[in-house]
Amino acid sequence: MKSGLQKLLVAVVVLLLVVLVGGVAFLRLNFYAATLSLEELSEVYDSITFEIGSHEIRLIPENPRATGVILYPGGNVDFRAYARLGAGIAEEGFPVFLVRMPLDLAVLQPNRAQTVIRAHPHISPWVVAGHSLGGAMAVRYALSHQNKVDGVILYASYADRDLSDTGLAVLSLVGTEDGVLNWSRYEEGLEYLPASALVQSIAGGNHCYFGDYGFQRGDNPASITRDQQQALAVRETVAFLRSIAQQ
Repeated sequence: MKSGLQKLLVAVVVLLLVVLVGGVAFLRLNFYAATLSLEELSEVYDSITFEIGSHEIRLIPENPRATGVILYPGGNVDFRAYARLGAGIAEEGFPVFLVRMPLDLAVLQPNRAQTVIRAHPHISPWVVAGHSLGGAMAVRYALSHQNKVDGVILYASYADRDLSDTGLAVLSLVGTEDGVLNWSRYEEGLEYLPASALVQSIAGGNHCYFGDYGFQRGDNPASITRDQQQALAVRETVAFLRSIAQQ
């Protein structure tokens, strides 16, 4: 009787593990970085040093400016999928830090930026950026660490906390063809942004083209290429970062 019960418990545990592993695999399907490897990117962007840490990838330009950018990945998206976007920003002189999240979910560790900031006391000011879910978590971090952060960048995301009276600089970029973004929440979130926030659309852009990963379920096809969307995102981001540096 005891042996039979033990076998049943083992079977239940094995079944739960299979379901858990299968569920995680399903959630992460097609969300791995899928375009250029870090080695290939380092050859394309030879003026940038790619440093791989335990919790982040550091993109350090030859002559770095003072402002640093910490980028949170979208939900279930491999943080390496933003290496090309980050490299485009770093090429203009701004150090970029792509942070790894537990299970690729920024909601599980929204304060991960703190580790980066502590490790680089020579960098100031800081801007926290995020794609999709990562953007919402970047907002939460910035709101609770206003003494450390000067700005927030939202890629295909929205604020779900009130930033209107914080004095933080904010840039919001969305693609007009985004099929994943909750547009009603996005519109509501505009009320949470400071009056000085820059809210811009990328005509023809979608949700997943801010990163380099497989096509995301629920998204709409973009009418521009991934390269074009990321080039526009880099252009607007760099202009935003330069304005912060001037201030």
